[in-house]
Amino acid sequence: MVSSTRASGTAEALRRFARQRGAVVAEAFLLALAVAAVLAPHIMPANPLAQDLGAILSKPSAAHPLGTDDLGRDVLARIVYGARLSLAASLMAVGIAALLGVPFGLLAGYAGGWIDDAVMRVNDALQTIPALVLAMAIAATLGPGLFNVMVAVGVIFAPRFARLVRGQALAVREEAFVESARAVGATHSRIVWRHVFPNLLSPILVQVSISIAFALLAETSLSFLGVGIRPPEASWGADVGRGYRFMRRAPWLVFMPGMAVLLTTLAFNFVGDGVRTALDPRQRYARGRDLA
Repeated sequence: MVSSTRASGTAEALRRFARQRGAVVAEAFLLALAVAAVLAPHIMPANPLAQDLGAILSKPSAAHPLGTDDLGRDVLARIVYGARLSLAASLMAVGIAALLGVPFGLLAGYAGGWIDDAVMRVNDALQTIPALVLAMAIAATLGPGLFNVMVAVGVIFAPRFARLVRGQALAVREEAFVESARAVGATHSRIVWRHVFPNLLSPILVQVSISIAFALLAETSLSFLGVGIRPPEASWGADVGRGYRFMRRAPWLVFMPGMAVLLTTLAFNFVGDGVRTALDPRQRYARGRDLA
């Protein structure tokens, strides 16, 4: 009975998501981008690392649809291959943020008292530091590289997950079903993982979908500043940073990867808003009331 109820609830949420055209189009764009990134070796005739010294800073043409950079490398190939690193770094960084933030937020919200105070004071201290400055410090300490970028971005986003989960856990722990579980002698660990945590999945999922867009911007910023993914690997941020020096002569070096960042960030935001609308009962009620 419970599983059938959850299945019907999931199906209804998917139907609500499908009614939002912007979110559906954004999801289709992200899926197409992911497929292109995965199949890049099979669909891209150009090698993103191959240099053609006879075609340096060439304008967009049939041979190079988005032009070439200062080393004669195909910009389109670098954008498609760069999606692999940029998207992977963003997804893994948000995963690290969730792994760091969710357990501490859950502990603080359910336990309360001095544990809550200690966890949230550390959380507040991290949030007082500008996110990009903190990420740069972590990445510079660990050194350039994909994994180090993921760790740096994950650390700066972990407090957001901790604060969100803590607030939701404070509300859920006062619900009647949690009190009933305590009354029948359920252990704290069982209550947390069987009753509290499942009720936090929806807001966590929404936070994940929205945070990916900001993680992509953070990774791009770090690579742009030279403390992210190391050259000559294709990365949107690194390519924007390298192309910035040739802005007047070859504006496509900045515009093309910059548009990739912009469109992907907007797509993740649209998907995040769609997921939030589909899963948030208060927004569903408000929308239904407005339609009525």
